[in-house]
This record gives sequence, C-alpha cells and structure tokens, in this order.
Amino acid sequence: MSAVDFEYNGFKKSRSGYQGASFARISAGQQAREDVSRSAIWARKTAPLGFATVALGALLHRFGFIPVDEMLAVLGAGALLALAGVGMSLNSFLDIWQLGVRGFFRAAVALTISLVTLAPFALVVVGLLYLPKVSGVTTSVDDPPLMLADIAFGRVDQQVLTDQQAAYPGIHTQEFPLPAPQVYDLARGAAERTGLNISFELPPIVASRITEVEGESVAKTPAPRAKPIVLRDGSVMRRTVAKFYTEASDVGVFEASGKTPVLGFIDDVVVRVRASIKGSTVDVRSASRIGDHDLGANARRVQAFQRELDLTVKALSVN
Repeated sequence: MSAVDFEYNGFKKSRSGYQGASFARISAGQQAREDVSRSAIWARKTAPLGFATVALGALLHRFGFIPVDEMLAVLGAGALLALAGVGMSLNSFLDIWQLGVRGFFRAAVALTISLVTLAPFALVVVGLLYLPKVSGVTTSVDDPPLMLADIAFGRVDQQVLTDQQAAYPGIHTQEFPLPAPQVYDLARGAAERTGLNISFELPPIVASRITEVEGESVAKTPAPRAKPIVLRDGSVMRRTVAKFYTEASDVGVFEASGKTPVLGFIDDVVVRVRASIKGSTVDVRSASRIGDHDLGANARRVQAFQRELDLTVKALSVN
C-alpha cells in the first residue's frame, strides 16, 4: 500500500500525517479527480436565478407593474436564493479542498453573482443604521412649504423633523438678489434639469398697474384655477389653489415628483419662491410617499436642485 492509497473520512495519509486530498495528490504527482462538486453545480444554477429575481422585482415596480408589497416579496425571494448560492459556493470550496473534486470556477462565479445580488441589501442595512430616520427634508423647518400632495396622500404632520438640521446642515433657504418672477423661472428650469416632473405651478403674479381717474394705480390679479386632488380612496376633491397656498402676489409655488434611481419610489417636491428685501428667497421640500426612512434620497434630491439653481444664477450674473 502506497502512502496515498489509505483513505480515512476524505483524507489521505502520508508519512508526515493526514493531509487534504488535493495536497496529497499534488505531492504524490497524481491528477485531481474528474468529478465536479455537486454544490458547485447547484450554486452555479441558484446564483443567477437569485440575481434575475431581484432584478425582475425592481424593474416591475419601477415601471408600475407591481405594487410595493409584491415587490418586497419578490426581492426577499431573490435575496434568499442569493444567500443559498453563497452557502453552496462555500460548501463547494470545502469539497474541492478536502476531496480534490473540480468546480472551483463554477463556485467562484456563483459566489461573485450572489455577492453582487446581496450588495444592495447590505447598503440598505447600512443606510438604516447610519442615516437619519427621516422621510422628508425641507430648507425651512420653521415654515416649511405646503403642497397639495399632503392632502392627496394623507401627510398630516408635513414630515418635518427637527433633527434634520443636525443631519443635513447644508440644506437651508437660498437667497438671490433677483426679483421673484425671474428666480421662479430659473428654479423651474433647474427642477426640470435635475429630473423632476412638474405637475402643478402657480407663478408669482406680476401686477399690471392701470391708472384710474383719481390717479391711483390698481393691481389686477387673475383668479387661480381649481386643482383636482385624488385621495387615497380614489375620490376626487377640488380646492382653490390660492386659498391653500397664499393670496400674496409675490409668492410663486410649483410642485413636482421625482423617482429614486433603482426601485422608482415616487417622492413629492414643492418649491416656493418669495420676494424679500434683498431680492427673493427659495425654499424646497421633498417628502416620501411611503415609509418612514428615505435612506437620504430626499436630502440628495434637494441638494442636487440647490446646486443646479445656484450654478444657474451664477452663470446668469457672469453673462
């Protein structure tokens, strides 16, 4: 009997003691076994299935084919398949080391695919642990802009948390030395360039002055149109826009919506432009429609809008 012929529980015995089968065969100059690890085979089949399930769930929700609860169920199934792929890949590595079977490349590919599938879930967990638990941000905590979507989606408390100031100190009211109508047009363009879909707008009313017989000037303001609001139960209500926001002619407001990049969650955005002593101020508020944790999406959206508006105003002043 040679030094590598004796086998005990998957190990070969050599003169120096028990060693892994692969190492023993290499040291003895023998070739590895030709059979493939069954764990590697199943891992290579399971890992792509988990990735496809997660991708399918995200795409179906982003394009509006399935609601949030169904999407979460599909994503959960995909995550479980990816975890199974990780487990089978690790088990196949153990089989390769102990038994000398083939399948390392299959197991490595399966492990890579599974880890890529699980990476977004890991990022979500990190965000839940380290990002502030807010579902909306605003540039004015004391006087946040209101939006018609608050009524439509039942946001009673305006989704404003005082700890957002400590979490996002760079989000504050912007002020520009330009008249409100001009800043309103610039803000509207900045919103469109940052990917916001404007659904309603009430520009600042520029009063037209007519000289009367007595010599006094009279400001004429057009009557606002009623805005239909669809409630959660599907019913439709109508409300006078000017009474909801303000009757002052030096205030302009427009509402928009934006989608998160991957899953397509819809967030509501309102931009308010008001005349001030130095020119005009711009306040922004972004709020999620579902959930109590936005993973920083609303803050990133507001910051992107403010950067775009600031660059637009600076480019205008240079020209």
